[in-house]
Amino acid sequence: MKLYVYNDNRSPHPWAHGLQNAALARGILPCIVRQGAELLGPTEGYFFGRCEQSAEHLSDARNLCLRMAATPGIKSVISAREYRHYERKDLQAMLFGHFMPETWVCTKPEQLSLALNNLGFPLISKSNQGSSSSNVRLLQTREEALLEASLAFSAQGLTTPRGQQQGYVIWQRYLDGNAYAYRVVRVGRYYWVLRIFNRDDKPMASGSGKFAAVISGGMSSEEFGVLRWAHSFCEHYDMRWVGLDIVRDALTGQWQLLETTLAWNLRAKGANEARAVIDEHGNPHPKGYHGRDQWDLLLDEIEQGAFD
Repeated sequence: MKLYVYNDNRSPHPWAHGLQNAALARGILPCIVRQGAELLGPTEGYFFGRCEQSAEHLSDARNLCLRMAATPGIKSVISAREYRHYERKDLQAMLFGHFMPETWVCTKPEQLSLALNNLGFPLISKSNQGSSSSNVRLLQTREEALLEASLAFSAQGLTTPRGQQQGYVIWQRYLDGNAYAYRVVRVGRYYWVLRIFNRDDKPMASGSGKFAAVISGGMSSEEFGVLRWAHSFCEHYDMRWVGLDIVRDALTGQWQLLETTLAWNLRAKGANEARAVIDEHGNPHPKGYHGRDQWDLLLDEIEQGAFD
């Protein structure tokens, strides 16, 4: 098996090293793809690339991964669509809006009033980029929302913890009553599920660091339901490598997608303890894999044709 791996060494916690080491342990010598390097000779095999998230590196990392995904003979673990949607919450809302709480992507000031009239308060405001709820805000009043929008549409832009937000707002209906969100990760045909409890400083789960692993064999009806919902969503969009953040709408009882991601915290205790499970039935992986076995799971799935 020929394996190409993007060298994400500009990330604080690179993933390329973990996949490279797992591959070497199997006698597979991966080709490490670096920024600015040209591939020599025929290209045929599988490609995995994690884009660095930082604003200064994301664009060129995404472009490299998209070029690899479009290279004849290359089968990309992550699809071109998912690369385009990574750290683009506006594009996610446009494509996945049917599965999300009502979300408005306003790119013109004249759209703001209609959005606010439909969403009510409080509402969630997001920037395109940012993880761990760093660029997610809870707006309580119309005045607060219009002030934020005036900054976002100004020449200076809206200052956020992850840089400037300019020329748009992403406003979403706030789903009250959720003490936690679910993170469902899919790798090939398998999943693992975490319950992430809300932060102490705001009613959002991402970035709280408070995880609880969902273990197959003792799943509650709620946990089983969110797993089946995630499986149906992934099958609908043909996603084989993705993380989904999911909460329940208390008014309708329906599961709702908050966003998708291509990277997650491998150092979190909950992620390491979570059992990988097969399809929507919650049956444990035959090798007993957990989140910490992500790279062996990925290599198994490549070898068994899950990404063909």
